[in-house]
Amino acid sequence: MVGFGMVFPLLPFYAQAFNATPFQIGLLAASFSIVQFFTSPILGRISDKVGRKPVLVWGLLGGTISMGIMGLAQSLPLLFLARALHGAVSAAVLPAGRAYIADVTSPKDRVAGMGRVGASFALGFLFGPAFGSFLVGFGGIHVPFFVAATISALNAFSVILFLSESLREKAEKIVIREGLFNVFNIFKHLKSEPGILFSVLFAWSFGLSNNQVAFPLLMGEKFHLGAAQIGYFFTAIALVSSSVQGYFLPKIVKFMGEKKTIFAGMSIMGGALLLLPFAPEVLLVTILFMFMGLGSALNRPTAEGVISRISETGQGTTLGVANSFESLGRVAGPLLGGVLYGVAHFLPFFVSASILWLIAFLTLWSLRIPRTP
Repeated sequence: MVGFGMVFPLLPFYAQAFNATPFQIGLLAASFSIVQFFTSPILGRISDKVGRKPVLVWGLLGGTISMGIMGLAQSLPLLFLARALHGAVSAAVLPAGRAYIADVTSPKDRVAGMGRVGASFALGFLFGPAFGSFLVGFGGIHVPFFVAATISALNAFSVILFLSESLREKAEKIVIREGLFNVFNIFKHLKSEPGILFSVLFAWSFGLSNNQVAFPLLMGEKFHLGAAQIGYFFTAIALVSSSVQGYFLPKIVKFMGEKKTIFAGMSIMGGALLLLPFAPEVLLVTILFMFMGLGSALNRPTAEGVISRISETGQGTTLGVANSFESLGRVAGPLLGGVLYGVAHFLPFFVSASILWLIAFLTLWSLRIPRTP
């Protein structure tokens, strides 16, 4: 996530260097998740068969290659190709990593475990954007991509050397069609308990990902901020999110319950997004970003923990499908972010807030969570 965070806020500016339109910038951001949407269930299923460790290694080495291609890109099509490849290999890392956590935690500790891995993600994102902004000022916009590739390679070798396999009971066979079928089957059952939780993950990723396109453009026009400054706002989200997920989340869930925690997180995120385009000062923008980090820390790991606990299939498969719904939000968010921003600057943020609040109230009304044994 350090490597991902370094390049995440820079893509709109990198694409503008190739004269990309707002829609093309949104499509570039979405291409990562379009590929990930289809490959996450398959790779999650493969991790149920061959184990978490080999899938993690493959994904990290693929991340090294894709980041290197991005840094070398001299055209918009090559940048699109590298971004899509990065989406495919990230689909190996994220579900397998979360499935690893599910393997090594008991059902009652599942939310806390997902909170800790979420805090690790947030810590990576805490340092990534700031480090990326520093590297842009130090050596140009290509440098963060090469550094991210190096980090991914080092991470892969660390997994090879130090990580033990967590999967004890492997699936009998790999059924690729089953992975794809599960995704579309869940679309037909969004009113079920797992369905509303997949909707939560979709709304969460949609709300954050519109910032990848709309927020840098807004800050550039409104406050004349560039790539070297944008990354620090995402650091504000990560600072709050890592603190809450790493320490406070289990206590909050114990006090409020899982359903109310999810509702509170989505409501806070929605409110912050709605106010963001109207903030008159950079300081207020930073405060609103910190509230977004609080909301994100409350809803995503809690939803993932409940999904993992009530799952009736392999953890890799289930969390791969969950990752697909996150990917779907990251497809729709940037695409609509670019289009809606061209209509009115406040519109991407308004739409994101509306979706978050809608799913929040549906969750409060329909979610039924069985008691932990």
